[in-house]
Amino acid sequence: MDNKLIGIWSVDCMYGPGAQGDEQIIFQDNGFGWIEIMNWDSMSIETFHWTAEGNKLHFRGEQVLSNYEAPQSSDFNLQGVEFVIEDGDTPSGRIMPLLRFSIPLFVGHTTLGLLENKVAEDYYSQRLKFVENKVGE
Repeated sequence: MDNKLIGIWSVDCMYGPGAQGDEQIIFQDNGFGWIEIMNWDSMSIETFHWTAEGNKLHFRGEQVLSNYEAPQSSDFNLQGVEFVIEDGDTPSGRIMPLLRFSIPLFVGHTTLGLLENKVAEDYYSQRLKFVENKVGE
């Protein structure tokens, strides 16, 4: 595993706090990860297993969970996605570690900032609680 990848990477953290939504990708050191797409009233999580070889990532999608729809199988299967991690300037004027992908992985984003470099053991189960709170019930 590439330990530099471990953590919570966020689009919003590059711009500063206060947005009504965020897109994040989370990498755990056990090879499990997920993408979160959040806005003021919805949340979706797409889980995957990942491996890294040098500067290339391989993703094998598992499940898509949402507070609007029933769980579905994921088709997030990508091989050889190049990445680089380097300190860089952000729109907020701060310098932070940035994760740059060779292609957009979700919602058109190729660059995310490091929000947290550790992922708590119960973080995924805590995030699932948000999805379980179904909208409109």
